[in-house]
Amino acid sequence: MGGSNTDDYSTSTKEVDEYIGRKFDYGADIQRSLENEMKTGVPVPSREIGTEADGSLSGNQKFIWEKSMTEDVKRETKLDKNFQKAYALIFGQCTDHMHSKLEANEDYQTTGNYDVLLLIAATKGLTYKFDGHNHQSHALHDAKQDFYCYYQTGKITNRQYLETYKNKVPVIELYGEAIGTDPRLAKVELTEI
Repeated sequence: MGGSNTDDYSTSTKEVDEYIGRKFDYGADIQRSLENEMKTGVPVPSREIGTEADGSLSGNQKFIWEKSMTEDVKRETKLDKNFQKAYALIFGQCTDHMHSKLEANEDYQTTGNYDVLLLIAATKGLTYKFDGHNHQSHALHDAKQDFYCYYQTGKITNRQYLETYKNKVPVIELYGEAIGTDPRLAKVELTEI
């Protein structure tokens, strides 16, 4: 598969996230969750609410607190609905080939609850896997080679280069590895301390 599909995946994901952020009600809440690939929920307001001498809220403070809580509940409810809408949008953007791969994916099939975060994880995993390899070690080697041999040509901007470069790290992480954590090199460094 190589870098081009992973770059396309990353670009498409970013575009869908930005679309959702712009077009969905309270879109920033779900956009944050999709970008972090975990349900982040609605941020709790950080404003301090003062109390009277007896510890109770004044009339205005109570009104503000109640409105704030009502808005938070509304946003949280909308976030849950937006997760369902996002699932439909993202699943609809998948190709027939990806649908077939998802249907064959045991981890994805066992949930059956239209979980958008699971859908994202499954499509990311299927996109980043090097399907032509029978052995994960070969795929990991190719992913590391793709990372280490990537360089900027005159045809791409600095921003495009950085974005593509950053997209290569998750490929390696999907195989349970990380850049710069070679056990042999770490052992050498530890012995020098």
